[in-house]
Amino acid sequence: MIRVATAGWSYADWEGRVHPRPKPAGYHALDLLPTVFDGVEINASFYADMQPRVVDGWLERTEGSEFEFLVKLGGRFTHERERAFRLPSELRASLGAFRASLGRLPESDRCRALLAQFPLSFRPTERNCRYLWTLLDELRDWRVVLELRHREWYADERVEDCLERGASLAAIDLPEGPDHPPKGFAGAGPIGYLRLHGRSGAWFDAKVGRDPKYDYRYSPAEVRGLADLARRIDEQTQETHVVTNNHFSGQAVAAGVELLAELGRPPSSLPANWIEAFPDLARIAPGRGQQALF
Repeated sequence: MIRVATAGWSYADWEGRVHPRPKPAGYHALDLLPTVFDGVEINASFYADMQPRVVDGWLERTEGSEFEFLVKLGGRFTHERERAFRLPSELRASLGAFRASLGRLPESDRCRALLAQFPLSFRPTERNCRYLWTLLDELRDWRVVLELRHREWYADERVEDCLERGASLAAIDLPEGPDHPPKGFAGAGPIGYLRLHGRSGAWFDAKVGRDPKYDYRYSPAEVRGLADLARRIDEQTQETHVVTNNHFSGQAVAAGVELLAELGRPPSSLPANWIEAFPDLARIAPGRGQQALF
């Protein structure tokens, strides 16, 4: 089964659209998202190490379900590596701290993958390759998926280098650009991982902040194309995850619902505020949304 997840679940611009406002007493996003989606990608771990008790609480809150977690590797390992680590021993110690911060999650069978997302500036130079091979060696007991945004990584020999070290390569939906991965690349390796960032032209504007880059609503035709790509990926992998990261104003949630429907698994119900925010979702769950889930 192709599993659909959102990237993150707590954004200020989701309030009143994805999450109710005001929130009822005891409300938690992980009571809501598992009613619709198969999992979530933990993005907070990119910005700082987590607190084990918090992560353990997420597992406990979803205990008894098949709801899955995908973990994003800390940004110091991908974006700040040259400032953060001078010696392999420093890298090893920092990875140990990162893992410890995730509590019981790394040993849980509901932790399905570790995503290492590198920036466009990370090209396959000799130095960068040496670092990546060292990192993958240190992460050999994880199920690693690489998000490599520069086109030069997609030469056959570079892809093979990554696969030989046990990593999978994500397929990435981005605005088209001369240095971006080849259009239609279906990933490689045992784990299928399709990450959807949207196709906003603001992606290339250095003057804008984060939100405009992820402010994108996929059209029905684009959703059909992405579902076809997910099926292609699933034909060649052991498992497939599609992660919606066009998060601005909750559009990742709308994309996820539409993908589930296109994949033949429409949600049986949707929260009323989701349909209020995205009225066209009513066609997927007709007659639903009249009652809020919380």
